[in-house]
Parts: sequence; structure tokens; C-alpha cells
Amino acid sequence: MIWTPGLTYCPGIIGGLGASTTYILAFTAWGQRLTLARIWLPLTRRLPWDTVAFLENAYHLGVLRHAGAVYQFRHNQLQRHLTHTYHNPERPTASARPERR
Repeated sequence: MIWTPGLTYCPGIIGGLGASTTYILAFTAWGQRLTLARIWLPLTRRLPWDTVAFLENAYHLGVLRHAGAVYQFRHNQLQRHLTHTYHNPERPTASARPERR
């Protein structure tokens, strides 16, 4: 096989792109946020895929209020209920749900 310059540069370019992508996703704050908030949490059903639309809908329904750059619960009782439900070890998880017949 004759090695042309295109064949010798191609593995280096592919390896460099792969290594730089891995570095960005693993070691930078932006990459960790992207990996966790935009990929992992929606896959595990802990956050909706379109988070901004979800927050805006909750704001328009009156569940959340908009204070600067953050959203806050409008009702403390709802926040306590959701916190208790989330931390309750007896709540069924996605894998423990009964199967439909």
C-alpha cells in the first residue's frame, strides 16, 4: 500500500478531534453542564428535554416566579411537597414501575 499524505494525516486529524471533544466534555464547566443537564438528566427522566419551555410554561401557569435570571417556586408548600416526594426512598423509580398488560 502506498501511503499518501492524505492517508497519513487522516488518523491524526480524527484522533485529535476525538481527544479534544472528550477533553471538552469531561474537563470544562461548559462540557460538564452539557453532558449532565442536556443529555443525562433527560435520559433518566429527571428533567424534560426542552427545559426552557417547561420553565416558561410553569411560569405562565403561576407555579414559578421569575426573579432576575432564576425561577423560584411561588408556593413554599409545593416546594416542600416536591422535596419530600423526591427524597422519599419508597417512591417507585422508572425501572420499578409495574408493567402494562
